[in-house]
Amino acid sequence: MERHTTYELEETANAELPQQVWLDGIERGKRVAAFMSKIVGNLGDKTILDLGCATGGLTLMLADEGGYAVGLDSQLTNVLEATKRELPEKGRIPAFVQGDAIQLPFRRNAFDVILLSGLLEWMGFARPEAPPKDAQLETLEQVHRSLSPGGYVFVGIENRWFPKFLARSPHQRLPFAMLLPSRLAWTLPGWVFGDKVHECLHGHRGLRRLLETAGFDRVEIHIPLFGYHFPREIAKGDDRRAVLAAVERTRRPARSRLERVASGGRWGRAWFSLIAALGLQLWLAPAFIAVARKPKKL
Repeated sequence: MERHTTYELEETANAELPQQVWLDGIERGKRVAAFMSKIVGNLGDKTILDLGCATGGLTLMLADEGGYAVGLDSQLTNVLEATKRELPEKGRIPAFVQGDAIQLPFRRNAFDVILLSGLLEWMGFARPEAPPKDAQLETLEQVHRSLSPGGYVFVGIENRWFPKFLARSPHQRLPFAMLLPSRLAWTLPGWVFGDKVHECLHGHRGLRRLLETAGFDRVEIHIPLFGYHFPREIAKGDDRRAVLAAVERTRRPARSRLERVASGGRWGRAWFSLIAALGLQLWLAPAFIAVARKPKKL
């Protein structure tokens, strides 16, 4: 069998089996919802916003847990597709809205939890006339405004310092772009890369600073195995023993196609075991899930 990276397999799965991938996305949603509930408690009494909801699998799962869930996406086709999906069996019916994450169409303090799973790194594309980090900060400030005091934000994003991304950026596929400061990469003449660097990734320290600059506190960095797209396990980033224990739990057989896709490839477990054993998991993991809180008193 030919070997591929997790990201290449996900792209193939999405292209060839969209319905099956969406169904597997429900399983993904269960795992994300279970992780979120450990942080914020029962989701049933929470108002939740899923930013960049795509076709709504995760939003539906959050609604199925009983939360008042809203999914927002900039693409009208995604919003229309999401409204056609199966409704939650036991939870509330979610709402789907077309909108811009940099100009959220919601009142202040509207949500208890806001989720950005695979969205923040794309915000530079939404504002190509400005450095991508500026668009990210605007987005997080909008999130901060829309959260109730004491509310939580969850951010799933790739790690800038993951060796593969240093060699080639994950979205624009530009060589060595992640080695440069984001503002310098954006301002270099187009002929260097053939395009400006609109994607913006962060290491764990940079991600923490970005959230704190937007007004959040109690920032915690977690490591999803083997990526935030479909986390089989999620471990606290500063606890290498927790990461090693999570690696051991991933040895169980995969239960769905997308779980097999997100198995970490041939060297996934070995890589996570190595970086955790060396205490480098926060530096060299492929991705993070950051959790931060809006202060109760401002």
